[in-house]
Amino acid sequence: MKRIFILLIVTATTLMNNACGKKDDSNSVRQLNATEQKLVGKWKEAKIIQLDAQGKEITSEVKKCYSFEFFADGKGNWLLDEDAICQDGNNWTKRTIEWKVENNTLILFNLDGGENYLKFNGIGGLEIASINENVFEFYMPVSENIKDFYDPKMDKLMYHYERVK
Repeated sequence: MKRIFILLIVTATTLMNNACGKKDDSNSVRQLNATEQKLVGKWKEAKIIQLDAQGKEITSEVKKCYSFEFFADGKGNWLLDEDAICQDGNNWTKRTIEWKVENNTLILFNLDGGENYLKFNGIGGLEIASINENVFEFYMPVSENIKDFYDPKMDKLMYHYERVK
């Protein structure tokens, strides 16, 4: 009888230990790195800056068509203003995205639930130029087929976004 009692206590202790153990993390939200934490929120496009090969500003142009919403769960939205100028040739106002930052590169993927990565002029991500509480800037190389629309000395574009409060 004593052995059965000890066996029951050991079994009960084991079951209680397993019940109170580590929970299943398979559905948990991934931990954001420091840059990703800064990105969480809504950002509105403010201007596009043309840079020469040395990174010096050639010219800038006010732009306010696009916005990004980055959520802490790695999901978000890419928004296009409904204004007629912004909609020129486009037929959308909101696209769902997933996002992450790796090696100072913002990677946008699963556009509208698809499996694809967003390609920006042939590259798979956007190099982050700077980010702080109020400003988010990223570089975009310019492909040969659209270089004619910009200053001949221009090497790349820097997009300047401001946090929406």
